[in-house]
Amino acid sequence: IDPNGDDSLNNPGTQNSPFRTMAGARNAVSQRYIFTSMGSLTYNINPGTYELDADNRNAVGEATHPVEIIFQASDPNNKPLMTTDYFISGRGHRTYANLRLAGNNSHVLCAHRNAGIIVRSCEVIAQASNISLVYVHSNGVIYLQESLTLDGGGYAQDIALGCHQAQILIH
Repeated sequence: IDPNGDDSLNNPGTQNSPFRTMAGARNAVSQRYIFTSMGSLTYNINPGTYELDADNRNAVGEATHPVEIIFQASDPNNKPLMTTDYFISGRGHRTYANLRLAGNNSHVLCAHRNAGIIVRSCEVIAQASNISLVYVHSNGVIYLQESLTLDGGGYAQDIALGCHQAQILIH
């Protein structure tokens, strides 16, 4: 995915011909593939800023099949910024690697309903008042690992909050 990419459905979505938005990538993947069992889907994201809507928060594959969805920077030394209301995993597993994740609603990262999120070498940023940087509930798990920056920006009320058999693991 690259800010100068092409979201047309006939675009192959390769390194040399990337999609422009998360929505373009999601739409192309949902048109081309049927997820029938556990598997993984990787989004390689070039430097830039990406605004995600509700459909991108709930990435393709997650709603119907518990696949692992990986969002990672194509260049770990130049982290793209992804912004949304909040990053959520309601089913399946997500990995965020070498990204800047900014949220502006109740939580920046949220795992629930037996879901898991791995956050590796990311910056987690609050962009609104009275929000939690990390929130886990209903048997959800968030695993924070490697170099991680949690930035409340003067806004966040909680760094981590868990309830209903939730786990927050820090490595």
